[in-house]
Amino acid sequence: MGYGYRPVIFLTTSVVSIGSNTMVVSSPYATISPSPTESALTLTQVHTIKDNAINDNDLENERTEVTVGEVAWLKICEVNHLGAFADWGLSKDLFIPFGEQQHPLRAGAYAVVKVYLDNQGRPTGSTRIDRWIEDTATTLTVGEEVELLIAEQTELGFKAVINHQFWGLLYSNELYRRIRRGQKTVGFVQRIRDDGKIDLSLNRPGFSESKIQPIIEAIENKLRENEGFLALNDKSPPPAIYAEFGVSKKIFKQAVGVLYKARKITIEPGGIRSAN
Repeated sequence: MGYGYRPVIFLTTSVVSIGSNTMVVSSPYATISPSPTESALTLTQVHTIKDNAINDNDLENERTEVTVGEVAWLKICEVNHLGAFADWGLSKDLFIPFGEQQHPLRAGAYAVVKVYLDNQGRPTGSTRIDRWIEDTATTLTVGEEVELLIAEQTELGFKAVINHQFWGLLYSNELYRRIRRGQKTVGFVQRIRDDGKIDLSLNRPGFSESKIQPIIEAIENKLRENEGFLALNDKSPPPAIYAEFGVSKKIFKQAVGVLYKARKITIEPGGIRSAN
């Protein structure tokens, strides 16, 4: 088997753009050899992403655009004496040399991969993400909306790659819904610490009573439906709050605070009760 070539049956059409040129790939023999000066190699593909690390549900049919310079969640389809090869939708799989593997890769697993051009101008992969991603923010601002790729779970939460450039952290105690390695989502810069490292949130930072007014009304409706009592309060776990109202614990607490200050509710150990 040749360098990086694998037989592929295309079930979907891949569209590849190099600079201003576009090519529709429908043959397993189509290949691309960009020049070293090209920086706009874009591959659009449809595939299913499975998180092997935490044995969670698949991210089904998520449409992924992989561009040289970006970080992506890719399936490792072969490992041999040359290195590993990741499926990125072309007949010529993405080559990941042994020297660019943070840990030994195995066929069938998924990995966070940085796509770059090697010294011969060929698209190449690396799982040594720390070589490419900065720990500190240089261009981000608090409150900015960013693209996230969930990379790994830590004791504090989940590390995420921000805009393919920076590391950030989502804290577990602030998450109101489940996330998975390899998942792409929108987030926000919650704070930039004194050391320049970035804390993230899935909610836009800042308190706005108009933003939480729908949640206030939803809480009041639940109180009316349940004879004035709701078995949730500021001590309840985030998943329970999200299951009931579809919001984070932080937003729920803000709404409860507004109701409490208005003397519309009392807070009890087992939940909140209407004061009327």
